[in-house]
Amino acid sequence: MDIDIGTDTEDRRALAVTERIAGRLLRLFESYHQGQSAVCDVGDLDAEERAGLRDWLGVGDVALRLDGEPHCRIQESCLAGLWWVGGAQAKMPFDGYIEVGTYPEVIRRRAHANSDTPTMPARADVPADLMNAPHVWSEILAAVGAFAATGTSHAINLDLLPLTAGDHAWLDQRLGEGAISAQSGGYGFCRVANTHIRHVWRVRHYNASGHLILNSLEVTDCPSAICATPEDIADSKARIADSSAGGGPSR
Repeated sequence: MDIDIGTDTEDRRALAVTERIAGRLLRLFESYHQGQSAVCDVGDLDAEERAGLRDWLGVGDVALRLDGEPHCRIQESCLAGLWWVGGAQAKMPFDGYIEVGTYPEVIRRRAHANSDTPTMPARADVPADLMNAPHVWSEILAAVGAFAATGTSHAINLDLLPLTAGDHAWLDQRLGEGAISAQSGGYGFCRVANTHIRHVWRVRHYNASGHLILNSLEVTDCPSAICATPEDIADSKARIADSSAGGGPSR
């Protein structure tokens, strides 16, 4: 009986790579504490380890782009709460780093940078033909102040308010556009973007036909639509432990 030594050797090598990658990921999750992300550089991996890490990461539901300097791309892996963060031209997972957290810390830093302090305009500066935009702006100001003081998030469903085209245009002009844009396909399709106002995000949900079904503003550090929950992160850690014991990543 002939024994294929080459195949046996390849299997052992593949298992060793799986064990090394699983061990690194488990250590990363073990170093994570809620509210504080854990980061691991992957630049030291060899070709086999990189291929193994690609198998583990896969592609999850949430993708983000951060414009400005430095420009970077972020992709959630198939393990919720495990993120790959790379440069503008990076190819997952060979450049940048991986991070465990509710969302990558770079989002918090970038959202806080170059953000404006909102104020209520003088009555003379508000167009007379507006219907409810000034009231919405007042609610935004109150929510931003409350979040800064207590950390209490707030959402404003714009679809429930009688707003004219002029109202929307006035609010859009005052909110501006930030450097962060994201999309999530986990529960329908969702687009998220920050504004020039610190802690204020645009969140738009679409149905399968691409029609806007929910248009809202959220005052928070990062909208829940693109965040991993503590339960998600605990489940991902358990999946790594189970899969490594079984010899490889599971989907």
